[in-house]
Amino acid sequence: MYIVIENEEIVKDQITSRKNGVVYFTAEQNALMFTEGSQYPHHFKIRLAFDDVQAKRDQVGPIAKGKYTLADSAYSISRFGEISLQVTAKNLKPVSPSASVAIPSRTAA
Repeated sequence: MYIVIENEEIVKDQITSRKNGVVYFTAEQNALMFTEGSQYPHHFKIRLAFDDVQAKRDQVGPIAKGKYTLADSAYSISRFGEISLQVTAKNLKPVSPSASVAIPSRTAA
């Protein structure tokens, strides 16, 4: 399994808590996860920031384009004894940072 960051675009948004009305500012980056035996990658987002202060969110930079694996720190055991996975910028280990990665092209059906 490996993760590919294709571009350094950050998607910024804000969410209002229904519980207390607090506005939270988010920053996410699109990523692709390639798993063994899967024909196509899984698209997902890596959360870079989640804060009630917009200025803190705006200080966060993108993850560099490249190919990554997960560090051991990405895995933990939950309070129920199950494996838990945290895909965050700090848990990514570069395999080939800033290197171009061949992404399978989609074929017309």
